[in-house]
Amino acid sequence: MAISLSDAFRLWLVKKRKQNNLTQETIAELSDINEKHYGRVERGENGVTLAFIEKVCGGFGIKYRDLFIELEEMLENNSEGHHS
Repeated sequence: MAISLSDAFRLWLVKKRKQNNLTQETIAELSDINEKHYGRVERGENGVTLAFIEKVCGGFGIKYRDLFIELEEMLENNSEGHHS
């Protein structure tokens, strides 16, 4: 079963945060996002806006293009039956 773009983004958030050894509080602060809101997005309790994506990319210091390339790869790998 393929995952949605929203689910891929949430998985990416957790993976990226852990790769950078960051807490939810730290990445929320770096991204200028309310910590509770960040946690709710990561858990799938809140939806994602473009403003949220913009802030998170800033917090991680990455380009939007790189985020969407990674998401596309995650979706392609999942739809082919591979699990990353």
